[in-house]
Amino acid sequence: MISLDQPLDLNDPQADEFLAGIQGNILKGHSRNFANHIFLEFGSDTSTIRTWIAEFARTRVVSALRQTQHTALWRQSSKRLNLTFVNFLLSYEGYQALGIPAAQIPVDTSGNYFQNGMKRPGTRPFNDPPVSAWQPEFQQSIHALIILANDDRALLAVETQALMQQLAPLVKRCWAEDGLRLTRQFPAQPQPVTVVHFGFKDGISDPETILQDAEEQRAARGWDQWDPAAPLNLLLSAEPGATDRYGSFMVFRKLEQDAQAFEKQLAGLAAALGQPDIELAAAMVVGRYRDGRPLLLPDQIDGNNFNYKASDPQGKTCPFQAHIRKNNPRGDTPLWPDRERALRIARRGVSYGDRPDWVENSELPPPSGGIGLLFQSFQAGLDQFAIQQEGDDSNDFVQQGVGVDALNGRNGNPTPQHWPAGSAVSFTMANFIRMLGGEYFFAPSMAFLYALSEGE
Repeated sequence: MISLDQPLDLNDPQADEFLAGIQGNILKGHSRNFANHIFLEFGSDTSTIRTWIAEFARTRVVSALRQTQHTALWRQSSKRLNLTFVNFLLSYEGYQALGIPAAQIPVDTSGNYFQNGMKRPGTRPFNDPPVSAWQPEFQQSIHALIILANDDRALLAVETQALMQQLAPLVKRCWAEDGLRLTRQFPAQPQPVTVVHFGFKDGISDPETILQDAEEQRAARGWDQWDPAAPLNLLLSAEPGATDRYGSFMVFRKLEQDAQAFEKQLAGLAAALGQPDIELAAAMVVGRYRDGRPLLLPDQIDGNNFNYKASDPQGKTCPFQAHIRKNNPRGDTPLWPDRERALRIARRGVSYGDRPDWVENSELPPPSGGIGLLFQSFQAGLDQFAIQQEGDDSNDFVQQGVGVDALNGRNGNPTPQHWPAGSAVSFTMANFIRMLGGEYFFAPSMAFLYALSEGE
């Protein structure tokens, strides 16, 4: 039997069977350049929709095992294979709409977030706008989310449209949110890398739940100060009413990003610091330079072998309000190390919206709207996400009065931050993101999806 309290060893004789039972994109991201997210509210014909889901799972949904096979094929080929990746996820309302008995619906014991849905607060309230201010589509009931991802944008658009036409007779509503992988070229790196609209390299420090991936990271970066490995139970949750079937809770939030306001405030921070180089100010906001170098290891691209308790306990180099310090405190809390590390999440989000101002020789300003992040994370319990979101928006995490997350924090009364801690430089970086809506989901096991057929 596979143990969930350690990373998965792919050489374990039971590894393939285990991976075949869970959906892809949980333990490892799907890595496609484009992803379309189809949201559904089911119709009244429960039997037909259950049968459709089961057949869709058998023919289209990609298990973690198939995902590893796709990756192997890609590595053997000299070009992308255009194999479409597919996830299927259910909200709590979706389980109820399908007539699933209460005893078989996953329960988020950490704060009732899943059961309540995103429109009602859980244990930890966030500084989100009222539901009436969300994008209209997100204000309605959402039962399911289908993710289609491919490297061919045109092909993906055709597949998305075809699937929505197929679903039309079965659902009350469906609509799609399109995402894409943004890339930028940095001087010290041979290939373009994934970035967010604020211009920073993304996805550097996600937990590694596959032993071989963790060992590769350890060898490349070292791990005496920070181990990238994570146990399977960081992301996987047992399905109730079944044996050895696992899924994962998933958060989806559409976050509009004001890149224009961010760059303007960043220039103001650089001026306050007396820094002609705006990039040092940018690194202090995030905790890493835009190319991925951490403030604590500025000579290492994607350096990750550090913790704040050992190297910067007073926040003199990396401010407490820096984005990566807020989201992954690495020794700043009394929970270090075991409980603190158990609150990590696996980020799987993609950006939305194009950047004409990034075209060579463009004189356009950064956009103030219409771009952002389709934030997605997997975790075994939603409190793992909630405590991070609460910390982002709080003036008092990880220490009293440090202010909100300087990149992602939202607060109507943000405390001016000090740059760095204890210095006389006081400046406020906040409120560059507007939450447009979202929902909590669960990625069911493959066996659960297969068994939805009538009579099974």
